[in-house]
Amino acid sequence: MPTQSLLDRLRSELASIQDAVLDLVAEVPIVYRDWGRGGSILYLAPDWLWGEHGENTSQKRIIVHRLWEAWKPHFQLLIVNLPSAESKPAKTTVSFLDKIVALSEYPPGSTQQQVSNRIEGEVKKLMELLERLAQVSKPGIIVAPDTNSLIANPELADYSVFGGGVPVTVALLPTVLGELDELKVVHRSEDFRKKVESIIRRLKEMRRRGDVVEGVNGGSRVTVRFIAKEPRFDQTLSWLDPSNNDDRIIASALELQRENYSAIVILVTGDMNHQNKAAAALLPYEEPPNRTGAS
Repeated sequence: MPTQSLLDRLRSELASIQDAVLDLVAEVPIVYRDWGRGGSILYLAPDWLWGEHGENTSQKRIIVHRLWEAWKPHFQLLIVNLPSAESKPAKTTVSFLDKIVALSEYPPGSTQQQVSNRIEGEVKKLMELLERLAQVSKPGIIVAPDTNSLIANPELADYSVFGGGVPVTVALLPTVLGELDELKVVHRSEDFRKKVESIIRRLKEMRRRGDVVEGVNGGSRVTVRFIAKEPRFDQTLSWLDPSNNDDRIIASALELQRENYSAIVILVTGDMNHQNKAAAALLPYEEPPNRTGAS
């Protein structure tokens, strides 16, 4: 059972990345370049440059780069819809750290301490932004079952098991609802079609309880929400394929995470490939719950 929201995970991983970056730059010498200034030639290059470094440092740079490139897309997704007053400085800091991790520009100072101080200052800005996001959102648990999970267990009250006593929101994603509508028509088995029709009728009955988009009572410690918006693939992980329904479900779950900074969003799926994709997207996943009364 996951215990960290994506926001908490990003903060924890950023602290580790900072330590790794500081360890890296501590091994790279900073050298003075005497440009022989004088006369009529104007030199714009800084006096201080990254120096040569050995094989061990090159290996560290590869490791740091991998950590940073795994962390960065999820942070960028988290801030994509923030006001520019918040997102613009964060993007500037990310760009700065890109160059530090790659050692691709001149060091921001003439001593290792100056460089380290600047790195710590920039990381602090990102940490402060993550803290502000935590303060404006409520913690909670949101579970997003895929289609097969709903078919395996349509008793939405059973999904309270993922809360461990904490109230749970079950989010029914548009791709999942669309797949149910399709299965009730095209599946070759009449018994299966009838089963899916029964699930759809049960879900439609929830409209009698109130606004399903805002959320209605789904049983003990469970609120059920129907998610109306399709995922935006211009604002999600680049490797997700909009023509693949599993990827569409993951993209929708990531949007729920972005809208609920401090919540833990869990994909419920028994499909191994879907679980692998969720793990790659830093999205926690769980197997469908057992049906109440089932052995």
